[in-house]
Amino acid sequence: MIISKLDAAMHQLNLAINLFLAGDYLGSLTLAGAAEDILGGLCWAAGKPASADSIADYHEKDVDPTVPAEKRHGVVLTVLNRARNSAKHANRADENTIEIDQIHPLQMLMRAIPM
Repeated sequence: MIISKLDAAMHQLNLAINLFLAGDYLGSLTLAGAAEDILGGLCWAAGKPASADSIADYHEKDVDPTVPAEKRHGVVLTVLNRARNSAKHANRADENTIEIDQIHPLQMLMRAIPM
């Protein structure tokens, strides 16, 4: 199978929406996160902002003012991506569980859909 990145992202996004509506929040988060990542890369390549960057730009003002200005964007992105990254990585020995709420895939869907 050969498929464009855009078509792959759209397929993942459609499945993520269906899984969300069916109550499978982990599956929805994982697929919405994958779609959002591809779509963000496609936006970046086209010279357009990705949703996550736009959200991070807006919320930089909410980061602790003692954090250097050049690091605030990254701090916001870390928070925005925490649930998605928790669902796809096992980087720490003491990290044995994942907590997924309805809001996590919904946020990822809301980031992916506008792109």
